[in-house]
Amino acid sequence: MKLSGLLLAGALAMTSLTTTASAGMLSGAFLGKSAGRADAFTNDFIGDGQDRWSTFSSMNSSMYQGGLIGGKSEFRFRSELITPWGDGRQPRNADRIHAQVMGFGLFNEREVGNLNLKFGGEAIITGDITGLAATQSFVHNVFGFGNGYNRAEDNPRELDTGLHGQGHFEASYDFNAGEYLLVRPFAGYKHGFETGATVGADVVLGNLSRANHWSRDPVSGFLIPAERAAADTLKFGNVAIIAGYDITSMSSSELFPEDGVSMTDSYTRTRLGAQIDIGIGQWFIGGSQIGEQFNGQYEPQTVGVISFDFVF
Repeated sequence: MKLSGLLLAGALAMTSLTTTASAGMLSGAFLGKSAGRADAFTNDFIGDGQDRWSTFSSMNSSMYQGGLIGGKSEFRFRSELITPWGDGRQPRNADRIHAQVMGFGLFNEREVGNLNLKFGGEAIITGDITGLAATQSFVHNVFGFGNGYNRAEDNPRELDTGLHGQGHFEASYDFNAGEYLLVRPFAGYKHGFETGATVGADVVLGNLSRANHWSRDPVSGFLIPAERAAADTLKFGNVAIIAGYDITSMSSSELFPEDGVSMTDSYTRTRLGAQIDIGIGQWFIGGSQIGEQFNGQYEPQTVGVISFDFVF
């Protein structure tokens, strides 16, 4: 996707603003008061410089506290564009299918001491109705960026247009070592569009270790803070280091149909990034190496992750 991924991010940011407005309509008595927001964009070019597989994704979460539903609530919009590599190193008949994915989810989190229990579900739309491939092609054509493959000429196997459901559950435990270190082991399970179990741990060092609201980027696995309050009260050079590792055991996935390549039984994610408070906002940049997700995959994939939050 190269630099056009950042332009696609801008287009999808407009969609996320619409989603945020929709979430606002659900707030008040039902979800409670607004408690922050979290955004993240992943792009393979700013990761390993390639144009393949999980080539672009975005997420936008709006956080709420209290209300009729109680606890902490998260309304999340996400999108992901998956493409074949289109490179001689990965045979075309042994590559991933082309998939456009857009999800709208609602999650609730409860705390029992340092134990966090998060559960919810999302509606997932797939296919050309999402407009993700059309937006990518438009950006590439207007700005002269080439594709790693030509969708029209290569005619890749594509995930059909459809509506799917997926349930989520995650349990995590906060180990706080002083004011500036958080170690958070977690275990999660998803069922539906993709079914699998994940175990891992996140480490936060710096002025965001006491943040109260977090969202997890579905692609990279990064914890993304959804508030600035912790950074405003704890000073650690205005920098936070966020790292993590997890392994996911997969049972099934609509992204790997039976007539395509077969998915691996499990894959890992290893991630490291830094969030910097610059006064008028926060910037986050990091990278996540995603292990082989299908049998015959030439190599792991590294995606770059960026997030920004300006305060006006």
